[in-house]
Amino acid sequence: MNDMEQLEQESEKVTIRKAKRKMALGGILMALGLVILIAAGILGVQTPGKVIAAVAATLVCLVVAVALMVQAMPDLAVSDIQKIEQKYSEQELTQLHGMKKNEAVQALRSHGFEADDSGYYHTKEFSVLKDSVSYYVKMLDSSNMEKTIRNEYNYLDQLLG
Repeated sequence: MNDMEQLEQESEKVTIRKAKRKMALGGILMALGLVILIAAGILGVQTPGKVIAAVAATLVCLVVAVALMVQAMPDLAVSDIQKIEQKYSEQELTQLHGMKKNEAVQALRSHGFEADDSGYYHTKEFSVLKDSVSYYVKMLDSSNMEKTIRNEYNYLDQLLG
């Protein structure tokens, strides 16, 4: 990893730390605003000046808290997306989450995949390094993914071998 990448990663870490601090401070300010309002009610503040001061302090705390939280959200969202992306990039792809079967079939067909009799969707693409590369996709419901992958691998090995 070169120096530029290290600086960029360190900068992202600092940004995320600042965003987490803003979110925590926003939570603390929200709680403080509510405590001020509850304390004014419990202490029986009745003079108009004190009531206005308690409500104003509560509103200021809540507005600042919301502003801090809104500022922090984009950075925290990007951080969460990066964590999820890293998690899934380190795992072998065995299933598509959040996609219905008909949506997946439509996506495959739009990319030139054709169904065959065995339930596989197949396409062949030109490659500069080889004459062509074949892609096979099959959608299965399985409770034992490792066994299913092993069986499908053996099937394709016999089919293409």
